[in-house]
Amino acid sequence: MTDEASPPAGAVYERSGRQAAMAVRGYSSVLVVSDDPVEAAYVAIGIGRAEAAHRRVVIGDLAGEIPPIQSLLSIGDPHGIYDSFVFGTSLDKVIYPVEGNENLDILPSGTDSAATEEILGSR
Repeated sequence: MTDEASPPAGAVYERSGRQAAMAVRGYSSVLVVSDDPVEAAYVAIGIGRAEAAHRRVVIGDLAGEIPPIQSLLSIGDPHGIYDSFVFGTSLDKVIYPVEGNENLDILPSGTDSAATEEILGSR
């Protein structure tokens, strides 16, 4: 009997995202939704890392400071989606590169959750 440790749950979901990346390759945007926003974040990161090998990818955090997405940021308390919609901050100023991934960027939620009726219902 071997004593193999199970991979962390995040790694399993990220691997699932990498596998799903082929199915979404022809799309310009993908929304990953789950009852568990942390699991959804890992799947989005997996898709993003896989697709960043072929094109620019921006992962947006609509749920609000989800730890897996936050861990990819090299800046604390960044401005993001909320600030762009509410205060008019340019998206160019709130998209942050992921270190070590040339084509992968993060669009954090910002100073408040982006999951507001005003933002989600915006055209």
